[in-house]
Amino acid sequence: MNCNYLQPDRGTDFCNRIKLQLIIRAHECVMDGFERFVHGQLITLFSATNYCGTASNAGPLLVIGRGLVVVPKLIHPLPPPLEPETSPKSVEERH
Repeated sequence: MNCNYLQPDRGTDFCNRIKLQLIIRAHECVMDGFERFVHGQLITLFSATNYCGTASNAGPLLVIGRGLVVVPKLIHPLPPPLEPETSPKSVEERH
């Protein structure tokens, strides 16, 4: 379900109808690791950093406090390893 197409009014109505204050869902890659929709009542969470080694996306932990205050703690992917430097050959090795 791509939440970009969800109309906020319908999402709010749904949450009110089934008496939910917050929905957190997973398994959709989002670049910042999480996204808020429906005035913050729906959160997409994707905690796999650098998905499949190609996405360079962050992964979050969500800290949920009193009053359902959600504070994301982002985990950024590690940079790719540097190529090993080749040391210049000594004068003796060149000759």
